[in-house]
Amino acid sequence: MNNNITLVGRVVQEPVKKSIPAKDTTIAEFSLAVKDYSKKGLENDAIFFDVKAFNGSVDRVMEYVSKGREIVVNGRVSVEDYKRKDGSHVIKYVVILNGFHLCGSKLDKVDTASAPDDTQNNETKANETAA
Repeated sequence: MNNNITLVGRVVQEPVKKSIPAKDTTIAEFSLAVKDYSKKGLENDAIFFDVKAFNGSVDRVMEYVSKGREIVVNGRVSVEDYKRKDGSHVIKYVVILNGFHLCGSKLDKVDTASAPDDTQNNETKANETAA
């Protein structure tokens, strides 16, 4: 089976860079709002996705991705399973970034800049262990 997802949306928050020294891994995390056209009449309705980039993709994300920017995200879906402090069980679906393209900016709709497509999949093993 193929685990591949492509999303077009706007970045909700500035990317956050994290380091995991024990696994020698760097992560960039951000959220993406994708319009939900399944609900008619609701223009501002959106589905939110958490996106994680690992190692080689982190520098590109930190340089090109910013809040309000419209981007196309390519990746795979991963499941995170954990318990909150109150004991409730949470299952969260996260997009593990393989590559992205910049479509435009919230402030400048004419901007069509494109970041280099980072489709290297050799980080899959590191992504699975860190996710």
